[in-house]
Amino acid sequence: MNLLSNKLLVFVIDTISPQKSSHREISSEEYRGWMDFLNNESESIKIEFFRSLDISDQGIFLYKQLVSMNDIVNGYLLRRKNIWKNHPQANLIRGVYLNTIDSIEELIHLLTVYDQNYAYHQLKISDFRLAKERIELKVYYKAVLNKISALTISIEIQAVLLNGLFQYIHKKALTQKDIIYLKGLMNVL
Repeated sequence: MNLLSNKLLVFVIDTISPQKSSHREISSEEYRGWMDFLNNESESIKIEFFRSLDISDQGIFLYKQLVSMNDIVNGYLLRRKNIWKNHPQANLIRGVYLNTIDSIEELIHLLTVYDQNYAYHQLKISDFRLAKERIELKVYYKAVLNKISALTISIEIQAVLLNGLFQYIHKKALTQKDIIYLKGLMNVL
């Protein structure tokens, strides 16, 4: 059983790609159709989550697919913004991307909560979620920086500790396990 529909893949890779959406006007009916489609697909996938008694066998694969799709849309939103940013409906296009990301993030969250497979903690989180988590990790880091600066330990030890944390926070990809570890470590410091 495939929990992820091909229609959702086509929607992400083809229908809302910057090349397609930036070279035409998007009618309000089409926009509403896209939002309805996202909601319906999301609901269908949720129903399949709960119908499937053996999701763990496919869960990791589904998780990776969802993260990959989310990273594609996040790329449309950020790295390929120059294609659509001057479109008269740029705000609408941005809204489609954000709604798509939110829908997929909700599915990722549901999957990890419903299927209590701890392997998810060892898999890369989406780029969109990583950006949000990094903001929070930087707040933790700043608090640690202030605490450590106030201590009477050598500059070299401070540098080793702070550089290690900084590099870990800025790794290209983080997992949920990494985030839990970093937050826990910085709370203790």
